Amino acid sequence: MHIMSYVFFVDNYPHYCDIPSLEMSGWTSEQIRNISLPKMQSPHEYGCEYYNYNYSFLSTMSFEEAFNYVHSLRKVPELMPCRKHKYENTDSVVSEWNLVCDRYYYRTHIQSAYALGKFFGASFFGVLADKYGRRSSFSLAASCFAISAALAAFCDYFYLFLCIRFLIGFGAVGCYGTAYTLLSELHVGSSKTLVCCAFNISYAIGMIILVALAYYIRFWKTLLIAMSIPTLILPSFYWFLPESPQWLLSQKRSEDAWKMLHRLDPSITPFLNSPKIVRQTSAENTTKAVSPKRFKPFIKFAALFSTSTLAIRTLICFFVWFAVSAMYYGLAFNGDNLTVNQYTYIAINGVLEIFSYLSPVLLLNLFGRKGASLLLFTLTGFLLLSIMFISKDLGIVILIIALLGRFFATSAYVIFALFTSELFPTVIRNTAIGASLTMSHVGTFISPYIVDILGAYRWYIPSTIFGLFSIMSIFFVCFLPETKNKPSYNNIEEMVSSNESRLTS
Repeated sequence: MHIMSYVFFVDNYPHYCDIPSLEMSGWTSEQIRNISLPKMQSPHEYGCEYYNYNYSFLSTMSFEEAFNYVHSLRKVPELMPCRKHKYENTDSVVSEWNLVCDRYYYRTHIQSAYALGKFFGASFFGVLADKYGRRSSFSLAASCFAISAALAAFCDYFYLFLCIRFLIGFGAVGCYGTAYTLLSELHVGSSKTLVCCAFNISYAIGMIILVALAYYIRFWKTLLIAMSIPTLILPSFYWFLPESPQWLLSQKRSEDAWKMLHRLDPSITPFLNSPKIVRQTSAENTTKAVSPKRFKPFIKFAALFSTSTLAIRTLICFFVWFAVSAMYYGLAFNGDNLTVNQYTYIAINGVLEIFSYLSPVLLLNLFGRKGASLLLFTLTGFLLLSIMFISKDLGIVILIIALLGRFFATSAYVIFALFTSELFPTVIRNTAIGASLTMSHVGTFISPYIVDILGAYRWYIPSTIFGLFSIMSIFFVCFLPETKNKPSYNNIEEMVSSNESRLTS
């Protein structure tokens, strides 16, 4: 809900220059705009200047008389910049902070601040989860998310609001990334595929609930309060979530791992006294002693590039997550450029998204991680690039193609998230997912600018750019290995030795 709320915080309702004499005469806002504003302006320029008529004189006439009078003038008066704006919709952040004219692009900063928070939060909580555990990382992220979401509704200053939006994104991505990793490590085989795909349905449910809330709650601060109530529950999950047994094993805490397995499944006997319990070697203890704790996050991140295989996988994941995130959010924000009602557009996206999270289950079984990714990126790229060859008058056709493109892009998002979790060993898995999420939010960050700025020049430019991102992803995915039914490694050494044994066999 917080990700997509940007669509309903801003609006494209007409605004116009305040002309008190015409308002006092009972003119409607539409009549004032028709008389005072120049025509054929781009969205960020509309309503920023007005014709310098003698409005005191015009106010003594009816609108029809004034309209005929100004069109009979031989010389059009000069344009003057607006000193004060009037808004037809006073329930959005646009009217709250005058985000029009030279401040038009400030509205885009609202979504970008959220994306920037996700950018830093993904890596921060990714490293934190690999060092202190999935459960602790989730709890800290949930607390940040809940507190900042509650504060946002009571903010009266624009730049302070941007800071709070940053914190909301910072905490939200920590909740998502850590929870996803924990789920992927608590399941195996087809169970993991089903659960990880179904987990993302929460996005679609949130979109549908948001549309219902936004339809009945038009004032943006009240809407924020309604959206923030569910976040207050999240910190309490600390007492219900298990810790990942895989993470405990990677930290040489075998006894705790057996206890956790027994808690998850009482039929498993906790072999607490087994002589096979892994202990840290003296060499590992020495390394731990000489490695300052403040460098641990950098060491974790550097491990993603410690071998050529890991480096290639990391860079490919970075680009694909960036591309798919830009497509996912950009297409959701692009309703205005497609001249579609936002409530209808987001609601349809939410319903379709439920199925887009379920379809990967079938595709993964048929084609595997790599094959399914290639298929979905191909379909997405073809559909989005085809939009620029269709007349804008065929609005229904464009809408259907855009919705199908986002459907396939969302499915690709789900599959590649699972794909990424299987490409890296446990000891750096959450760091890899966190770093990939970080890069994905570069895409989240730039997508509203692509939609708002480039879409103002040509309505089809955003969808074309997103289509090119999809085509480029096809090329890079070709270099990744298939991970379906392949072993999951606990550390880098296991993965390297396994690769070497395959090469020599």
